[in-house]
Amino acid sequence: EALLLERAAALRREAELAINTHNQEQERLLHAEADVAHKRGDHEEARRLLVQALALAPGDEVIQALIARHTEILDARRARDLLERAEVFVDGVGMRNDALRLAREAAQLSAIREIRLRALLVLAKGGAADEAATLAQELVNLDARDPLALQALLHLHERAERWLPALRAGRALLRERSDDAELRKRVERIAARVQKE
Repeated sequence: EALLLERAAALRREAELAINTHNQEQERLLHAEADVAHKRGDHEEARRLLVQALALAPGDEVIQALIARHTEILDARRARDLLERAEVFVDGVGMRNDALRLAREAAQLSAIREIRLRALLVLAKGGAADEAATLAQELVNLDARDPLALQALLHLHERAERWLPALRAGRALLRERSDDAELRKRVERIAARVQKE
């Protein structure tokens, strides 16, 4: 009986080894297929295959990173599509709310600077200036020298007559564009308003 138990344990180990080897082979094959899909630009298929590979190799950090990268690409693509519609809708009669909704969704989908800048323009144009200023501030927090985000922040705060934040944005922008005489005059006018308050 001990011999039978030992033989059964050995067979079980062999079966587990065969299953692990099969899973590893499947995972490699799925990973290779995902690479081919990636090279032809099919990020949805690549992501789908990588999710299957991850099921065979749970916790694999390389596969998780690749899934995240493909998800980021797909989200950016979707955000750009949303913004194309939002940019058309914001000028349409009775479509402002749709434009704002699409711009918000696009900004949530992707942290890419270009997408965020386009979203804040739609928000500002659609009358959601505070949300646009928040997005601009987030971009400035990521890069304190971002001239487009600083310009947007300056414009939005100036338009809302929030003089101190407008002055901060203007001074930061002036550090980047010190030879801009018109900007210098604008910042001086804002500084004068701050002193009056």
